Amino acid sequence: MSAKLGISLTSKAWNPGTQHAAVAEVVPRGGTARTTSSPQSTFSLKVNQSHELPLEPGEYTVRVYLPSGDILTESVSMSSDQFVEFELPESPHEWLGQEQLMGSIQRLPTRARVKAIAESLATEPPQRAAPAGPAATAPAPTGKANVGPDTIVKARQRASYAMRDAERACDSIERNSGASRVAEIHAERLVTVIDHDRPFPDTELPFDALIDWWVGAPKADGKVLQLANHDDRNAKWICPQSPADYLHGRPRAFASVMDPTKRRHVAVLPEGWVCSSEAAFGRPTEASLLMTVVIGAILQTEDEQIEAARWSCSASVDDVEFMTYLGFLYSGQSSAANAALKTQGAELLFEKGMNPVAAAAGAYGLLSFPASERSEGRSAWRSWVRNLFTRFPDLPDGAIALARLYLRNGEDEGSEKEEIDVEKLRRYLLEAVRRGVPYFTLGITMLTEMLSLVKGDDEATQRSGDAVDLTRRAHRLVSQLGRVAIPGKLFTVLSVRQTPP
Repeated sequence: MSAKLGISLTSKAWNPGTQHAAVAEVVPRGGTARTTSSPQSTFSLKVNQSHELPLEPGEYTVRVYLPSGDILTESVSMSSDQFVEFELPESPHEWLGQEQLMGSIQRLPTRARVKAIAESLATEPPQRAAPAGPAATAPAPTGKANVGPDTIVKARQRASYAMRDAERACDSIERNSGASRVAEIHAERLVTVIDHDRPFPDTELPFDALIDWWVGAPKADGKVLQLANHDDRNAKWICPQSPADYLHGRPRAFASVMDPTKRRHVAVLPEGWVCSSEAAFGRPTEASLLMTVVIGAILQTEDEQIEAARWSCSASVDDVEFMTYLGFLYSGQSSAANAALKTQGAELLFEKGMNPVAAAAGAYGLLSFPASERSEGRSAWRSWVRNLFTRFPDLPDGAIALARLYLRNGEDEGSEKEEIDVEKLRRYLLEAVRRGVPYFTLGITMLTEMLSLVKGDDEATQRSGDAVDLTRRAHRLVSQLGRVAIPGKLFTVLSVRQTPP
């Protein structure tokens, strides 16, 4: 006789409504128990709503995957109805709820917390050293392993270093944050057009010239963004809804931000976003830009002068289900990403063409899933990727996805082992570079890997000619782009410290 397991994910400060924001997995322990509702034990969860699953008696592990990469776990014994409640990490404000879910907000050290840890370390008595000789093998009276004095000294020394780093971090946070520092942040929106026929430079470019090459020429003067919410360490701008043609690759929308430390950030701004999930398909929604203080430098030596705290920039859209899928994709949780993509409805995502940028993210996911998950109920998935390339000729991520598809799966629908034509792969990659900066940081990584592969093959086979030379230049451009792209960002963010003239 089955019992019901209720699972809920709660948040005290944030409620995304009817959108799914996490993925749960129920796994039997011992190999005897099984779900009776469906062979699938992986499913999406909404915040502040419960999900019921019929289970046969047995021992189970329940995991809830968050798009930040965190995993919440609980064990249950099913002999009668059970209820498991998980709670989202606390967010500083309701207006930062989605950013907290995606892992964009760090829990920063405070002096009170550092002082409490330091005091506990100072007052903790050392454990008794192990006696010499045969008695050394006997257990300590307390049942704890004996620790020698040298080990205690080294442990306290490492703890002292950690406390010193934490104190430096607190000092750095105080220097670089606060109401006056937030007021110094300048953010503006840029609308650009990318020229596909611009030449590939033969040398590395200064940062501003590199940005111009990848982002394109501005169509008009930048428009200052208006601050919507802020505290001493977080500032958020809401971009008004715009025509959806910004998602087609021409023109493009970006945010250019100068932070209080004179570091410039250029972020892909997903303006004109339309929801692609079944729950809110076609609904226009807002894009937002967040500047938040994070700790970026730890374990410094005494003579290092690097600031531990820095301002970090990220862009997002008010489309929780898409952002959840994207978070899973970036954190490498492929099964959770696949479950989130199913919730969105992959057919709607690709076949309607209403949001090609979201479709490109869907293509990246399909190409990263195991073959069994990728093709399950998606017989047309290859044609989806090819159509993305042809229907949206200004979308760089569409060209990157097609190059990845060709490299991994070949051209023919029925073949997984087709011999790769290097020249065809080269054409896809050069086309991707011409289309400008990818919308997603993941696209930069894929493009770098594939260009490196082709460039290495050119060198190994001693090819020459205009196409080979163009590949070498493209590889240099993409490698330089990768050095200024901030790792882990969902939408691409480029950043560099501006030096005084």
